[in-house]
Amino acid sequence: LQPKGLKVNESTVADFEDNSKIEIKNVFIPESVDIRSAGMKFSVAPSLAGTILNALDELADYPYGCVEQTMSRFLPTVVVANAYKDLNAPISAATKDELPKMVEAGLKRLYGFQHSDGGWGWGQNDGSNPFMTAYVVYGVSLARTAGYEIRTDVVSRGITAMKNSLKNEMDATTRAYIMYSLTVAEERDSKLFEEEIDKVLASKDVNNYAKSLVAMTLQMIGNSSRAMTVMEDLEKNVTLSGEGAAYW
Repeated sequence: LQPKGLKVNESTVADFEDNSKIEIKNVFIPESVDIRSAGMKFSVAPSLAGTILNALDELADYPYGCVEQTMSRFLPTVVVANAYKDLNAPISAATKDELPKMVEAGLKRLYGFQHSDGGWGWGQNDGSNPFMTAYVVYGVSLARTAGYEIRTDVVSRGITAMKNSLKNEMDATTRAYIMYSLTVAEERDSKLFEEEIDKVLASKDVNNYAKSLVAMTLQMIGNSSRAMTVMEDLEKNVTLSGEGAAYW
């Protein structure tokens, strides 16, 4: 027979990086509780980060196809390379050995797809596309961050193509993504950034995704105060749902 009362659960969360770890946790039982009704249940569950890291092997693969298909394989492979470098992520020995070959194969294909104006299109023989150009420069720049040697002339020509495309009419999201890609490529033309970010935020079709790109761009170029202003605007647009869910 259970005594009358309210069941109370008290949980604790701990993160461990060491293979062996001793940590002491105190559980407090109120004085008024009948000790015969008290109990303790112990369970362990991995974090979402652990699940993601264990899936890294499935992301890395050799590139193939057109520019977009090549990038859709090249970029995840570079992300895996970065994760392994920064976090010593749990990837297989086979993936670790193949990563450099995968990245090099992707770089070789992307170099071959670059157009004479420095940009990239969806394929080898079409016109340059502003978004695809920014997408490729972003991916190649991440490869450089991961420690791979890349051709600086390819990136320089891509940057020039992106800057030239900004002179044309385009939607706010593409313009914001170009600015973000330029920042990742370590371009630091403060006057250009100021003018183009003003255009994005003043545009009638600016959306929350474009604003998030602008906020990250501002943070990376050192304008933290304006980045926070954009973030505050994003926070106003958030939709809250259920227990702790938020989306835009």
